[in-house]
Amino acid sequence: MEPAPSLTHRGRAMDDHNAFVGLDVHKESIAVAVAETGRGGEVRFLGEIRNEAAAVIKSARKIGRSYPSVLYAYEAGGCGYGLHRQLTGLGHDCVVVAPSKIPRVVNDRTKNDQRDAVSLARLLRADELSPVWVPDEGHEAMRDLVRARHAAAEDLRKVRQRIQAFLLRHERRVAAWRETSNVCVCPDEGAGRHERKVSEAGSESLANELAGLRGLDGKTLKERWRTLSGSEPPVRVSTSLLVRRGGGLNP
Repeated sequence: MEPAPSLTHRGRAMDDHNAFVGLDVHKESIAVAVAETGRGGEVRFLGEIRNEAAAVIKSARKIGRSYPSVLYAYEAGGCGYGLHRQLTGLGHDCVVVAPSKIPRVVNDRTKNDQRDAVSLARLLRADELSPVWVPDEGHEAMRDLVRARHAAAEDLRKVRQRIQAFLLRHERRVAAWRETSNVCVCPDEGAGRHERKVSEAGSESLANELAGLRGLDGKTLKERWRTLSGSEPPVRVSTSLLVRRGGGLNP
């Protein structure tokens, strides 16, 4: 019976690597663990380093002195692909793996950085991780642009709905967003014109309320309380809550 062909990464056989490094990446730190090649190879936790370019270079060079050929792996997440580009730029092989496809032990709820890094190193050595496609900087820039446009369009939709609900509570219906009428609030017009349109519709109190909302923009919850009530807020009112959530007056 012929042995199964070895898997490859970037044209190199997995068997060519004599160490497999798992990285548990966070905003401020990276937990590092290494698994030596072979079924009975040692798996060691090397410690944590700062998530900075200089610390990564220093750690990679230290590991490279002990192991000539190293394969790195870390989970795809909010830290992006900068670490992947840095490691490959140093001449090392690196894969970014899909978190949803990492094998998990049933009912094992113990989770910390050290265990995650060691688990990644073991699974990488056993070839049980599923890499994701890593875009180059051009593809990533286009992806960010598309996502930003989608997020802006979604924010605009939510703000329109909020304004429509606000006007409906004051018995004013929005006929259309891009037509010129006394009951139309257009998102591309200035806030002052909004108030003039509402005032022309015969609701001076509503225009004053809109002006008050504009005056509260960007203030903390305590400042809002003082403005609306003229007194000091209770002790339990948190100062971390902001007025602005898409432009509305929300607690």
